[in-house]
Amino acid sequence: MLYIDIMNFSYYKQCMTKYKKFPGFNPRKEDLCNVLSIPLFVTDIEGKLLYANRSFFSLFKISSLDGIYNETLFGKNNSIAIFNVYEKLYESNYKSLKIDYKDKIIEITFHRDLKYIIGTIRDITSEEKTANLIKNYNVYLNLIKSAISTYFDENDPKTAFARIMNDIMYYVDLSYAQTFLFQNEKLVLFHTLGDCPKELKPKKEFLIGEDTPGTAFQLKKIVFVKDPVADTRFNKISGREPISFIDIPILYKDKEIGVIELIARRQLTPVRNVIWDFFPQLIMIIGNLIEKMLDTKNP
Repeated sequence: MLYIDIMNFSYYKQCMTKYKKFPGFNPRKEDLCNVLSIPLFVTDIEGKLLYANRSFFSLFKISSLDGIYNETLFGKNNSIAIFNVYEKLYESNYKSLKIDYKDKIIEITFHRDLKYIIGTIRDITSEEKTANLIKNYNVYLNLIKSAISTYFDENDPKTAFARIMNDIMYYVDLSYAQTFLFQNEKLVLFHTLGDCPKELKPKKEFLIGEDTPGTAFQLKKIVFVKDPVADTRFNKISGREPISFIDIPILYKDKEIGVIELIARRQLTPVRNVIWDFFPQLIMIIGNLIEKMLDTKNP
């Protein structure tokens, strides 16, 4: 009913006040809109702002629309980028979009008729984070189940190692993995899997404390690099996609025997993520398989 009432107002004149109004806007309706905690706005079909309630102003920290051109808020060169979506409204009369805005995830719901576009804005950050957490748990639980099943069902440790590494790459959507073993006071390349990013110049060995593999081994803990733009192995390429590293010490009977380095062609965000819970468990399984492989080579 609120949408219908707003759209039945007489055609607007340009009016810039602290809270922009339609001419003849019933004060009671304005009061109702302004007490709503959900940001509400009305535009014409070109995206020209006609009305916004107090919650809208609060969300975008706007004290007044005086002196602000419509193109600043809406259109292709706007300062609030979430409103560059109006061409999508012609696909249907009703559209809902999820957009990242600063540190929030915002859902914008539109309704369109011949003259007006009405939008409401909802902060769904907590809902999305909860959904992502559940999704991550399911992904890693499936990975653990697959790894444990492979570990017990596969008699050949080399085949089991290869299958588990492939599962890790698949479930976690990784690009490349390198396994280094500790030999002669160095970390020496043992196994690779996947497509190496073109910016990366792989090394076959590291000194302890050198680069991310050597650092993870020395510190005896996971080392996470969100995007190693300063890494000496990279050439700085304009417009390149981010690359993330996770380096994890491989343990066998509480002893470090090497490091596994997992690489993704995107920004990983494993802080406060289940990845920290599950990867150490996988690495222990991998450590056991590696020892069995080495024992097979050196009976």
